[in-house]
Amino acid sequence: MKINLVKILIWILLSISTVAAQSAEKELVLEKAVAPHAKIDDIYRRFSEAYRKLDAETVANLYTDDALYLAPDSDVTRGREKILANFSGFFNSVKTSGGSLTISFQILERRVSGDLAYDVGIYTLAQKRGGEARSSQGKFVVVARQMKSGEWRFQVDAYNNLPATQSNQAAAINQKDLETLLDPIFAERMEKLHIPGAVVAVVKDGKIIFTKGYGVADVEKKTPVVPDKTLFRIGSITKVFTATAVMQLADSGKINLTDDVNKYLKGVRVPDTFSQPITFANLLTHTSGLDEISPGRRTSNEAELVPLGAFLKTRIVRHLPPGEVISYSTYNPALTAHAVEQITQTPFKVYLQKNVFEPLAMNHTSITAVKKEYKDDLATGYEYAENKYQKLPFQWFNTYPASDINSTATDMARFMIANLQYGTIDGKRIMSEKAAREMQATHFKNHPKISGWAYGFYESMQNNLRFVEHGGSMDDGYSALLTLVPEKNFGIFVACNTENGGFGLAETVKKEFFNRYFPAPTKPEISKAKNPLPDALKKFAGKYRGIIYCHSCAPNTSYVPEPDEVKITGDGMLSFGGGLWKQIEPLLFVLTDSERAGQVFLGFKENSKGEIAFMFNDTYRVYEKVSQ
Repeated sequence: MKINLVKILIWILLSISTVAAQSAEKELVLEKAVAPHAKIDDIYRRFSEAYRKLDAETVANLYTDDALYLAPDSDVTRGREKILANFSGFFNSVKTSGGSLTISFQILERRVSGDLAYDVGIYTLAQKRGGEARSSQGKFVVVARQMKSGEWRFQVDAYNNLPATQSNQAAAINQKDLETLLDPIFAERMEKLHIPGAVVAVVKDGKIIFTKGYGVADVEKKTPVVPDKTLFRIGSITKVFTATAVMQLADSGKINLTDDVNKYLKGVRVPDTFSQPITFANLLTHTSGLDEISPGRRTSNEAELVPLGAFLKTRIVRHLPPGEVISYSTYNPALTAHAVEQITQTPFKVYLQKNVFEPLAMNHTSITAVKKEYKDDLATGYEYAENKYQKLPFQWFNTYPASDINSTATDMARFMIANLQYGTIDGKRIMSEKAAREMQATHFKNHPKISGWAYGFYESMQNNLRFVEHGGSMDDGYSALLTLVPEKNFGIFVACNTENGGFGLAETVKKEFFNRYFPAPTKPEISKAKNPLPDALKKFAGKYRGIIYCHSCAPNTSYVPEPDEVKITGDGMLSFGGGLWKQIEPLLFVLTDSERAGQVFLGFKENSKGEIAFMFNDTYRVYEKVSQ
């Protein structure tokens, strides 16, 4: 009887028991009930040999001309040519890193009927890159077809990763393995980037699974960094806490996120520069269009601080209509926090203490001043200059709801767990599950293909996983990054006591962690469509300035970034930021070189005249066009 391929595939992919496989030393292992088939078994052996040799052409030749290749989180790949392109990109990346691959197969079930057969099994993929070895497992279903020549080839290849409890790759997320991964990263990055002290916390499935301090909190005293004791200033991650306060008010029915914020303000008012009002949703997504007025925001003398409402009174300046683009500004959370004060009749510092820090048992955490009993635990902030670490004075900010929280790694781990559990930890809830999910959902994108903004968090992507995260840096010598992956119930927090180099450390930790534990099965395919003629791209060429600066300040009184230039290459691509970008949509380009090729986009927005007005390179990397 002939096999109905569609029914078989649907049945197997939905109902296969995800059996944990033993690590196979051989290239092919058949379960006892599986009958050997010399020619089909030979496909697997040739497949494994080609993997060892990084020979993409041999792998592709094991598929039929019209084969279907179904990788997780990817479109269906049709035909041997495209399958070859997939394997070529993957193997080339391994070759470039000086790495190696081995793959083995365990066949759990096999059926053969005439010139068709299917196998169900588990594969084990071992990779070595940059001196690091890692292993992962997945389940697969293949349909093989006999050719007229008598040779067998794969007609359909569908696979997916094993669940966390069954995959060697996921099972390795434990303290010993994390130390093996992270210790050399912190050692190398901290030395190269001149970072005196750092800390990391990792949470998974409602538990803190790893914390560790590296280096020193104070260079002169040689005080070690201790995860549950050493305080770091988390900078702009504070904005997520401010957004949490707003979500609590919306959750309790005190406000609607689409309300005009002026409805709740006394003394401070949003001017009517534009006809559209500014809403809480605009403030939480940085789409209010408020200007970034930097002068006067900070001081090293606490006595010079101005009450929040009084400080904001002359600083709410609109330079764009709301909902136009993401325009990151300190004044979004600052104005939001002042509204919270007005609505609750409670100083914002007190509100956070009573409604966030205390319910979450973040006992060491405070905003602005460090708690008296923990003053000696604050890591000293440094900059590295003239070949030595130089101590920096503590800074006070008039816009403190945007930047001023002090916390430990373990306190931040509790905050991550509460968010990943949608508003609750240890039986205490700070907001409803519905509100927490809404906070983490996407609410604005500059372009549909470019990561956008949630409420308080910004989005990011790596290895087909969506993050919600926020970074922070302080010019008194601190930086931090908090990343949550709701899909995996996972979070990671990294902080250090220097501003320069801090993100270089945190981003490296994040990248290597996800490459190890949640690797992407294939690299995204870049369109092979012919590039347009250079003249067709001329409207994109010109200089673009980063949008985060004071537009209303008098000349030479505030920092204004130097513009970056977009150029057109002779072969019809854009050159920007050291990369080459290929047009894939009228206002969208994709990076074609570097290790992130196919994953990073460059978007543009036109004004009412059809002229390019803005360029987008990331969630908050927004540029305004300043010249042709």
